[in-house]
Amino acid sequence: MNWPRIIVDGLAMSLLFNAVVGVGFLLWPQAYSTMFPREIKEAAAPYVDRRDVRKMYLLLYPLYLLIFIWWGVSAGLAGVKGFWPLFWTGYVEMTMVSVSDFLILDCWLPGKVRHMIKGAESCKAW
Repeated sequence: MNWPRIIVDGLAMSLLFNAVVGVGFLLWPQAYSTMFPREIKEAAAPYVDRRDVRKMYLLLYPLYLLIFIWWGVSAGLAGVKGFWPLFWTGYVEMTMVSVSDFLILDCWLPGKVRHMIKGAESCKAW
């Protein structure tokens, strides 16, 4: 297994994922409130437009598919052969995406953007 390539691919996938989700949040912040805890969802529900939620999903689902295809193509180009090397390559890269998602989008971002979600600015769930 080519560890430097796995790490670089994982970082690149993390960057792409967080950038696309961050831009989507800036475009439709109310739609993203549907993914927050229940108290925030309920407080923001009157302001959520279903068309924006649909746009958000049309942005996210192709992103997930793109990252999965990127992982497969990259592993193929790197010469990963066999189940276990492919499994560990995907596991490490997707773990990097998940950890960066947690740190950036779940820990750091909500404190900065709570004023952008109408109805949930002073919610205790933040």
